[in-house]
Amino acid sequence: MFTIENYFDGIRHIDFSKYPEAIQKGHEFVLKITSNGANWDNYHASNAIKKTVDIYLSKLNAFVNGNTTGKQEKKRKIAAPQKHIPKEKEPEQPGTPINLVERIPEELRFIKRFVNLDGKTKTKEELLRFINSLQKAILEKRIRKTSTWAEQIVYIQESLIQVYNTMKQKIKIELKPETRDKFRQLAGDEKVLPSIGFIKRYIGLNGKTGIKEKARKLLDQINKTMDKGKITDYDRYISEIHTIKKNLKAFISHKAEKTLEIEKAELNGLQGILGCNCQQLNGNE
Repeated sequence: MFTIENYFDGIRHIDFSKYPEAIQKGHEFVLKITSNGANWDNYHASNAIKKTVDIYLSKLNAFVNGNTTGKQEKKRKIAAPQKHIPKEKEPEQPGTPINLVERIPEELRFIKRFVNLDGKTKTKEELLRFINSLQKAILEKRIRKTSTWAEQIVYIQESLIQVYNTMKQKIKIELKPETRDKFRQLAGDEKVLPSIGFIKRYIGLNGKTGIKEKARKLLDQINKTMDKGKITDYDRYISEIHTIKKNLKAFISHKAEKTLEIEKAELNGLQGILGCNCQQLNGNE
């Protein structure tokens, strides 16, 4: 029987790739919250994490032992009628999967920006700013020739330059329907993880005064988002979110604390998640 005491000894000979996806995700979650088995502090510190891990261990034991309860549970899940799923929570339609990421790739940002031009009237100066920012991204190698979306970027650049060279002062941009739909689908393939948005906002409060109300609103919004199931205990940054909640609660409850100061190690870790120094967010410019 797997417990937190024997978990990492017991799984040495397990090939999780042959296990159900739910168990694979549960294992990945345990690796995350224990820092690959280094410690179980997060498990003992958070009731939500403890509950999630306990449920996972129960399912893992049931699967390994061929427990009939586990089999029945799996059968019930498969047979669950779709009518019980609230309409607003229905999954994306097949063929339009959404990939949740830490940061939207530079190419998709420009593709989305290009799609948003459709039906709008733009001045020559506005179009030039778009062209310049795109060419700057290419020059700085934030967009490369080997990019997955290189073909679309070339199309955008050539189209904008052609329009710019032939337009007068203003022009209404109208994309071909097939181009608009294709590019819109590309731009919608990836969305930023909700947890990442909260991490950015939390970093943005660092070292600033007069932000008690902002801290309170941030905490409320995190709690509401979790209550709605948009951030779950399987989120890859759930341990960071719990730390942020704890720090915000402490800051709000201590009236003498005027400034939210994030510990350097914690700040570096959060900035590492975002893949940047993020000095513009934490007031160290």
